[in-house]
Amino acid sequence: MRNYKPLFLFALISIILLVLIESYGISQETSSSTLKNLKLSLSDEYLTVTTRNKTSFIATANNTGTEIVESVNISIKDISNEWISVIPQTKDIFPGETEKYLVVIDVPRGADTGVYKLGVKATDKVESNTETLTLIIGKDSKEVADMLLKEIERIKAEAERALLIKKCLDITVIKTFHEDAEVAFENGMKEYGNNNYEKAINWFKYAIQFEKQVVNKAEITIKTELEAFNSSRILIPPFYKSEEQFKLSENYLKEKNYDKICDPILNIRKFIIIGLIFWPGMVIFFVVLLILLFVIYKIKKQKERVMRLLKVKKRLEEPYQEES
Repeated sequence: MRNYKPLFLFALISIILLVLIESYGISQETSSSTLKNLKLSLSDEYLTVTTRNKTSFIATANNTGTEIVESVNISIKDISNEWISVIPQTKDIFPGETEKYLVVIDVPRGADTGVYKLGVKATDKVESNTETLTLIIGKDSKEVADMLLKEIERIKAEAERALLIKKCLDITVIKTFHEDAEVAFENGMKEYGNNNYEKAINWFKYAIQFEKQVVNKAEITIKTELEAFNSSRILIPPFYKSEEQFKLSENYLKEKNYDKICDPILNIRKFIIIGLIFWPGMVIFFVVLLILLFVIYKIKKQKERVMRLLKVKKRLEEPYQEES
C-alpha cells in the first residue's frame, strides 16, 4: 500500500507557511499604516469676533501612531493666512503624546462679515482628521448676535428633527440638553432685548452647544441601536426582508432623516421579537414532531411484534388441528 504520510505532512507544512506569510503581510500592512497617525480636536466649535479684533482657540494634536511625527503644524482652509498666527508654529510629536497649539485669528478692518466654515487639521507628511470651526465675523456685537440667531434657528430645527426619534428610542437624556438649550436661548433673548449683545452672544453660544449635543446624542443613540440589531440579526426569521430595512435605516441616518428612521427601526425590532418567538417555537415543534415520530415508530414496531407472535402461534397450533 502506498504511504501517504510524507505527502500529508508536506501539504500541512505548506498550509501553515501560507497562513504565516499571509498573517505577516497583514500585520506588516497594519503596522505600516499606524506608524504615523495624527488625531486633532478643537477647544471650540464656534468663534465670534468683530472686525479689528482678535479671537483664538486651542488645537490639540495627538500622535496615535508608533513613530515620531516631525514638524507638525496647524493648517486652516477658507480664511486668509495673513489673519492667522499659531504658537508654536511647528512641533515634533512623539508617539502617544499630544501638543497644544494656540491659534489666534486677527480680523482686520474692512474684512467681509459673515459666517465662515473653516477646515482645521494638523499636518506633516501625514494629515489628521479635518475638524470644522465656525467663525462669525461682524462689524459690531449686534451684527454678531444677529448672525448667531440665524445659526441657532438652523441648528434648533435640526435638533427638533432629531428629537423625532422619540417614536422608537428613549430620548430622556437627550431631551435635557434641548431643555437647557431653550433656557440659554431665552436668557440670550432677554439680554438681546436689553441691548447687552456681548452677554447675549455668550448665551446664544451655550444654546448652540446644547442643541448640537442633542443631534450628536441622537446619532449615537441610533448607531447604538443599529449595532445591537446587527448582533441580533441572526434571530430574524428568513421570510422577512430584513436586509432592506437595515439599508433604509443606514441611509436615513446618513441623510439625517430623523422623521423616517423610526420606520425601519420599528420593523427590525418587530422582526427580532417575532424571531424570539419563532425560533423557540420551531425547536418545540421539531422536538414534538420527533417525539410523535418516535411514538409512531414504537407503536408500529409493537404491532409488528404482535403480528409476528400471532403468526408463530398460528403455525404452532396447525399440527394439533391436523391430528384432531
